[in-house]
Amino acid sequence: MKKTILFTTLAVLLLVALPGGVCQETGNHPVYEYATARFMGADTSIIWPDGNSDKVVGLSSKARPETADTRMFYLTLAMNIMGKRGFSFVHMEGSDLVMQRAVGK
Repeated sequence: MKKTILFTTLAVLLLVALPGGVCQETGNHPVYEYATARFMGADTSIIWPDGNSDKVVGLSSKARPETADTRMFYLTLAMNIMGKRGFSFVHMEGSDLVMQRAVGK
């Protein structure tokens, strides 16, 4: 019985002692949308937030120079295309690239 009263008292004190601002307010955080690219050589594609897919070579008139590394060339093109549309780099793992842009608060 004493343990129950003790735990109840501690629980009430903790609830009273916690400041009201522990939880962050909703609505103050930016909302993001994401675009991804996957390296597949000349078939490297970008998936846009609306679900549409475009091949990088169809969005750029640049031809890969003989001396350019294939992977770096197409991923650089993809990042520049997405960057021009307001996206910024978030994450890259293996052959996948993720970029985001803020769309509101």
